[in-house]
Amino acid sequence: MKKTGEGYQGFGSFMTPSVDDMLDNKVPMYLPAEFLPAVPQDAVKKCSEFGTDSCRQLWPVCASTKTTFVNHGAFGVTPFPSLTAFHQVRQSVEAEPLAFFDRTLFYTMVNAIKRLSTVVNCKPKELSLVPNCTFGLNAVLNSLLDKDSTVLLLDITYGSIKKIALGSNIVWAHIPLTCANAPDKIVDIVRDVLQANEGKVKLAVFDHITSNTALLMPVQELTELCHSFGVPVLVDGAHALFATPLNIEKINADFYVGNCHKWFSCPRGCGFLWVKSKWHNQIKNPIKSHGSGSGFSSDFMWWGNTDYTPALMVPYMVDWWDAVGWQSARDYCNKLLHNATTLLCKSWNVSRVVTNPSSLCCCMALVALPKHTQGKKMTSVQSKLMQDNLFHVHHIQVPVKCIDDNLYVRISCMVYNNLEDYKTLANAVLNLLPELPDVFGTHADNGQNSSKL
Repeated sequence: MKKTGEGYQGFGSFMTPSVDDMLDNKVPMYLPAEFLPAVPQDAVKKCSEFGTDSCRQLWPVCASTKTTFVNHGAFGVTPFPSLTAFHQVRQSVEAEPLAFFDRTLFYTMVNAIKRLSTVVNCKPKELSLVPNCTFGLNAVLNSLLDKDSTVLLLDITYGSIKKIALGSNIVWAHIPLTCANAPDKIVDIVRDVLQANEGKVKLAVFDHITSNTALLMPVQELTELCHSFGVPVLVDGAHALFATPLNIEKINADFYVGNCHKWFSCPRGCGFLWVKSKWHNQIKNPIKSHGSGSGFSSDFMWWGNTDYTPALMVPYMVDWWDAVGWQSARDYCNKLLHNATTLLCKSWNVSRVVTNPSSLCCCMALVALPKHTQGKKMTSVQSKLMQDNLFHVHHIQVPVKCIDDNLYVRISCMVYNNLEDYKTLANAVLNLLPELPDVFGTHADNGQNSSKL
């Protein structure tokens, strides 16, 4: 980096140029090699052998054969090569912490924003890195809503959104699980709610992929509908990055938040917030610090003195999936999802929640537990009991959901999974149910309509 005779160019007392100038490519980028680790090609080759032992050995959850892990959608998993690079970057920070924060951090953050913008398809100046989705949701909701505001939520939206919006008036759209195969019905339900509350709704919030029910929502159609009523839209894309091809500008919402640690598999501690430029003056970082009042990009560039290393790993993970192949990895996951749901449905004698195979396209799916668990009203007590037993007795990590008084497992499929993982799950459930007759009433069925694999 060249020495200059100019005073401070950016915000605060940081020794770097203006963040906006960096984003606009008006200044040379200073990117030391130690903050840009290379992806090992031998690891890429192994990872590309999806579902094999070579691939599985790259992922910490497969390092121990004790646990069957079919819950990548919960908190994600970071592959070993990325963890190694992550620790190398962190050590480089610790070798010169003052120089890093004063002279290097913002260059590397801007570089990460630019690389991520090419993946999610948006303008870099409309994109910011944040610690996680929850941070971004709070930024938007707390900037726009007050006690007199009305916000439209779906009853299947993520729980934390409901809590963030509690201080405002909430109008609900009820989305039955039967809409899993009918995205047009979801749009119709939301239209009815908008018409009933025309002129009142200040913001609508939709999940891109729902957490509890694993549904890929028609967010582009919902955005068009809301805009026709003059209602801005916030999309919660916590599960979207990698799980589905992402084109934020095409969705055309007003705000979009996402996580980098879930399906993108970046080390935990990084998400992103996209805000359409016309809203930049209204959306504020919930943490007031040096960048406050210096524009949208500067406002969200500095979160205070914390560990920014997860954000610096974004370019590495972009390189990782570029090398492995985004679409080939997704195709494997979704084909496995189809085969896994078919296997579980056959073993448990149940039907798919999502019946159209082409809709099984977001690396997760709900599958009902065997029918003899569906004969009486189930609660979260039974779902927790089943999940605890699957974990403690059979060493399987999978969430059990209670939805509309029935029990389901929400399975995830990642490149390290293979069909044997779901055979293990199928047999474990069949083994557990007879052991819990007072809870599930399994004495009435005796497993006659189910089959172990």
